[in-house]
Amino acid sequence: VLEAAARHLNAADPDTRVSAVRALRHIETPDATQALVNRAARDEDSYVRKEAITLLAGREQQGVLNTIGELLQGEPLASVRRAALDALADRPMDEELLALLSDVVSSDPDSSLRSYALELLGR
Repeated sequence: VLEAAARHLNAADPDTRVSAVRALRHIETPDATQALVNRAARDEDSYVRKEAITLLAGREQQGVLNTIGELLQGEPLASVRRAALDALADRPMDEELLALLSDVVSSDPDSSLRSYALELLGR
C-alpha cells in the first residue's frame, strides 16, 4: 500500500494527493510517517496539509510531536494548525504534548488557537 500511495503523493490533482495521504492512515512505518511529514510541510494545497498533519498527530511514534511542533511553527493557515490541535486533543497528556501545547500557547499568532491550546492543557 505504501508503494502505491507514494506514487500518488506528488500527483498534480490535490484530491489524488489527499487520497494518497489517507491511504497511509494505518501504515505505521518510518517511511509512511516521513511521507506524511513531507505532505504536511510542503504541499501547496491547505487541505492536503491539513489531512497529513491530522493523520500525523494521531501517530504514537517517537519524535512525532516534535515534528508536529515544527510544522505548526511554519504553517501559515490557522485552519491547518487548528486541525493539528484537534487531532492532538485525544492524546494522553505527557511531557512532549505538554511542551508542544505550551509552545502554541506562548507563540501562536492566532489568539483563538492560543486559547484552545490552553484549554487542552487544562483538561
